Amino acid sequence: MKKILLIISLFCFQIHAQETYTVLGFEEYMGYVKRFHPLVRQAQIALTEGEVNLLKARGAFDPKLEVDFNQKTFQSTDYYNTMAATFKIPTWYGIELKAQFEEASGYYLNPQNTVPDDGLYAAGVSVSLAQGLLINDRMAALKQAKFYA
Repeated sequence: MKKILLIISLFCFQIHAQETYTVLGFEEYMGYVKRFHPLVRQAQIALTEGEVNLLKARGAFDPKLEVDFNQKTFQSTDYYNTMAATFKIPTWYGIELKAQFEEASGYYLNPQNTVPDDGLYAAGVSVSLAQGLLINDRMAALKQAKFYA
């Protein structure tokens, strides 16, 4: 019986738990560094900020819709209602295409705000001749954002 216990105990102590060794290859090591190193994460955040700035700079060329509405009513009397809606499309070289609609009504309407009953329609082009001819603020912001992205 003692011999059996001795043989069993010898076999139990011969078992080694983590006998195999794994060596990381250079590519696998660099993969872990690129994935988890704090400086690499900061660089990825900086790239994300550059992409955000580029998107923001491109937004300067998005069409804009503006509406201005003024109203005054006092003691159930409609003094005036004025509304001006403008649609602007900025282009690369500082030229803006513009369409506008104005409407005004009311008992005490300022004469300078008087428009036809159907409203006043307008369309036009805005060009700054000397200022912004070669480069303007929108172009400069976009070029700078592309440089950092």
